[in-house]
Amino acid sequence: MHRLRLGRSLRTGVACLAAVVCILVGNRVARASASPTLVPTASTYDASAFAVTHGWERVVAQSDGRFHGMSVRGYHPGASAAFDFWGSTFRLYGVVGPGGGLGLVTIDGHPAYIMNFYAPRKSTHLVVYESPKLTRTKHRIELKILGERTTPGRYVNLDGIDVR
Repeated sequence: MHRLRLGRSLRTGVACLAAVVCILVGNRVARASASPTLVPTASTYDASAFAVTHGWERVVAQSDGRFHGMSVRGYHPGASAAFDFWGSTFRLYGVVGPGGGLGLVTIDGHPAYIMNFYAPRKSTHLVVYESPKLTRTKHRIELKILGERTTPGRYVNLDGIDVR
């Protein structure tokens, strides 16, 4: 009986370890993906976790405080970055600065918040949006570049997401 419990525990641990390794390996990839991957656990993910449309670029190998030294940014109106996850809350982290613009966050297809990436001085890995409490289920968040000229710049720049 004791041995059977240990066996289940080990199998569960190996499955969890395999899931974590897959996610960590995925976070090192610096290429755009057409469809986001569902994230099953609570953690912080770098910019490579976002699926982006045409009009975004990946910024890598930075030592200015971006999470894992990378971000995704764009300034083309209508371009979007998406992330699917299982959980009840999330925080978006970004880079703000003089070239920052506006982006619209949607949660499960519903507009949630207009984020302003403008700041007089550049700052990295700042919380740019924190979600309200959501039902603990699968969610899709999307950030669309608005490109409106209400700020001096138009860049929208994400460097991570924290899901719970």
